[in-house]
Amino acid sequence: MLIDEYKRHGNQAQYNAIEEAIWLTQFIRNKCLRPWMDSCGINRNDLYCFYSQLAGNYAFASCLTSLNYAS
Repeated sequence: MLIDEYKRHGNQAQYNAIEEAIWLTQFIRNKCLRPWMDSCGINRNDLYCFYSQLAGNYAFASCLTSLNYAS
């Protein structure tokens, strides 16, 4: 396992944005893990549609629809 350590220097707003991004990523992962495990053949488009549904159901996830995914 490779572990990179570094010192962060920033202001409180930057730390809050990092924490929010980590929290949102964990939320998405946890919500999408079960459908992915239960169904075989789920693809990227299916997950994107699920992200859009999450954005409609949760106000804090509204930034999900504005993400630009590279192919």
